[in-house]
Amino acid sequence: MVPTEFTAQLEQRLIDQYIQCWQGELRDSTGKLRSYRLIKNEFHREMYLTLPPYLRVPHTRLRISAHALRIETGRYNLPAPLPVQERTCWFCSEEQAIEDEVHFLFSCSLYTQERQEFFDYSKQINKSFPYLTDIDKWRFMSRSNDKHLIYLLSKFISVAFEKRAHSH
Repeated sequence: MVPTEFTAQLEQRLIDQYIQCWQGELRDSTGKLRSYRLIKNEFHREMYLTLPPYLRVPHTRLRISAHALRIETGRYNLPAPLPVQERTCWFCSEEQAIEDEVHFLFSCSLYTQERQEFFDYSKQINKSFPYLTDIDKWRFMSRSNDKHLIYLLSKFISVAFEKRAHSH
C-alpha cells in the first residue's frame, strides 16, 4: 500500500506532537531528569544505543540517573533525604565534592587513570575540549557522532562503575 499524502501528513503531525510533549515534560521535570536535561536537547536515537549491552547499559544508567552515585542514593536516605550539599564523594580527596554525574565523569580522583583514554581522544577531535566546562564536555561527548569517542566514553563509564562497586 502506497502512503497517501494524508497518511504522511498525519504521521508527521503525530511525530511533531510527541516531540512537543517530550520537550515539555523534559523542561518541566525536576529531580530525576536533572542530568538527562543537561545533555539531551534533540529527539533522536543516540549513537551509544548501538553498542553492545555491557557498554550500553551502564551508559544508559548514567544518563538517566539510575545509578548508585551519592547524588541519587542520598535522595533515598532514611529517615530523611540528605540535602544535596551533603551527598559528597566518598572516594575523592576534593573536599565537599558532590558525587554527581559530572563529578564522576570529569573530577573524581578514583578514576583518573581510567578517564585518560577518552580525555586524550576528546582533545584530538576537539582542540578546545580542555577549556570547556565539565558540563559542556559532557554535552560535547554525549552529542558527538564520533563512534570511537562514544565507545571510549561508554567503556570508561562501565569500567568506572565496576571500580566504584568494588571500592566500597
